[in-house]
Amino acid sequence: MAKKPATKSKQTLLNEQSDTIESFVRGVGSLIRILLAKNQKDEDILEINEKFNAVKTRIPLKIVDAGRKSMWKYAVAISKEDENVLLSKDFAQEYADVKDTLKEEGEFEKFPIILGKVKFTWRCFNKGEKAAVWEIAKGMISDLARLEQINRELKV
Repeated sequence: MAKKPATKSKQTLLNEQSDTIESFVRGVGSLIRILLAKNQKDEDILEINEKFNAVKTRIPLKIVDAGRKSMWKYAVAISKEDENVLLSKDFAQEYADVKDTLKEEGEFEKFPIILGKVKFTWRCFNKGEKAAVWEIAKGMISDLARLEQINRELKV
């Protein structure tokens, strides 16, 4: 007779959810810091960093929601480190699309701009910086996948 898989307690899942949200938000912060290091006077990056710092502890789920809308569709390309996909996208249009779907002001609508800034800075990154960006992005995709799994388990 097959054993029924052990289920995690609701509190354990909620703790994992919180940790995964924090991990995703740390990834966003890391991407922003990498961009700031290359674009210290870029007003968009400075504004994004300011807004990110204002919402990261107060409403981190807004950052995750914006990231999910912007990043999830590139999960396969990110896992394969396919820079051609990154370099061929128009993140300005994606920004307009995401902004139109937001329910309220104060959501982290600038997430596609982060992706666009990575795209425009990509050729300036050295090999190590590119590797760091891929590692961070893969971690963020993993966090999004884990959050989906946790959410499904919480609904059972």
